[in-house]
Amino acid sequence: MELHHSLHSHIIGKGGRGIQKIMKNTNCHIHFPDSNKYSESPKSDQVSISGTPTNVFLAHRQLRAMCPMSIFIDLPWYHPGSPDFRQLGSQIDLVVLSIEQNVYSLMLKTAATNDASVLFAIRLVLHHFALTEELISIRSTVSTKDDVSEICNRLGVTSNIEDEQNITLIGAPLNVLNCRKAIIGLSPISVAFDCNVLDVHYPIEQIDQDITSKRKNGDMLTITIKSIESKLAEVLQSRELLLALPPTQFEDSPSSSFTSLTSIPQEPKSPNPEDSPLAASILNGAKEIWKMKEKRKPDRSEMLMKATHAIFDDCVKTTPRNPTDLWSGYGFSSSLPADLLKGMMDLSTSDYSTPPQQKMHGLCSVREEDELSNFSASSTFFDRNTGNVFSTSTSCFETTTLPYDLQWDIHQYAEPSMVLSRLGCSEYMTQLRDQEIDMHAFLLLDEQNLKDIGISTIGARKKIYNAILKLRESARMNGSTL
Repeated sequence: MELHHSLHSHIIGKGGRGIQKIMKNTNCHIHFPDSNKYSESPKSDQVSISGTPTNVFLAHRQLRAMCPMSIFIDLPWYHPGSPDFRQLGSQIDLVVLSIEQNVYSLMLKTAATNDASVLFAIRLVLHHFALTEELISIRSTVSTKDDVSEICNRLGVTSNIEDEQNITLIGAPLNVLNCRKAIIGLSPISVAFDCNVLDVHYPIEQIDQDITSKRKNGDMLTITIKSIESKLAEVLQSRELLLALPPTQFEDSPSSSFTSLTSIPQEPKSPNPEDSPLAASILNGAKEIWKMKEKRKPDRSEMLMKATHAIFDDCVKTTPRNPTDLWSGYGFSSSLPADLLKGMMDLSTSDYSTPPQQKMHGLCSVREEDELSNFSASSTFFDRNTGNVFSTSTSCFETTTLPYDLQWDIHQYAEPSMVLSRLGCSEYMTQLRDQEIDMHAFLLLDEQNLKDIGISTIGARKKIYNAILKLRESARMNGSTL
């Protein structure tokens, strides 16, 4: 991202305390250009943030929130002595500047993103000195002129672009603050990440973003997505689409919603059901039914871990079965042969000698003892449905996305297979079982060990090693020694 170089020292703080606090809160590494330390070298506005997508998004917001803003209000004060602002000083941060004899100016210091407090401070000063609200001007920096005039016209603000980077906005205080926020949202950003060629599951050309890719060593790619600050969430979601990662809901950044202060609460367009006893009772009954329905829904992540534990249970002396994309039965069985599924399409005209005892909506079912029998014998246990022969079983579960920051408790994971299942890396379970790695040995692995075992992709190794570190910490907190 880009922050004007004049703001860097304020954000870094004395002894680096300001930036260290942000890095500690977000678990990100933030780097400011070293060239700004020397007065003779050209200044750079670029600031780099390294971390997970959710943490980078949070760090970006906190960096913007730390940017200072100063507002100057000229007072028509023609009496001897300075104006009395002791009452105001207890509520807002004020500095009195003497322009000339008996003419003063107030400077308000506040955070750039706290527009509500800025408006409160301005109106408090105007009310204290019995002044009328007049037009204000703000001088800001802008790195692109695209859409600036459209935003100013929409908000009724006059803009004066002084040079390539500076712009002056003149208008009502609320409109000027909203316009400034929208223009900051036009500042350029770029998101870069490394990935394996095999990890890209979506055509880069089909994503509506400015994307460039550069091949590094071997099969590694460096992908860079360029956009503007107001679309940072869309950029991070495009990365998830490229790598086929679980979607993450990012909050709207302050710069992307510059009309938030001008929103007016709408009157309800329908009558309030609480006003009618009959309608209220019906509504409460419907809510209770919905709550009961929600409770009955199985949690997909919990059932996945149960299925993984059942598949790799040492008590079962059979060959382990790996879950596939098409699940059946309990929802996670891979015992349904592909040839059987292919042949089911042609069974719509067959006679069924044994009717199904129980209908399974949205699921394909097969008896375990008939898995290895011929096709005609096992086909008698499917419900006949000429409209839709089968559908994937994931529709019956309440799908949940895997967050980036999972809660890792050593008591919840008895086997390495449960950890891999939670991370979505079930394809590497066989490698761990072949090496006879139990949970204690699993916690002692490092990235090189994971690579030697056969976990080839960097992304999978990073996720698994991060989980190992979290589980180590949890084990030590519970008194275990590693």
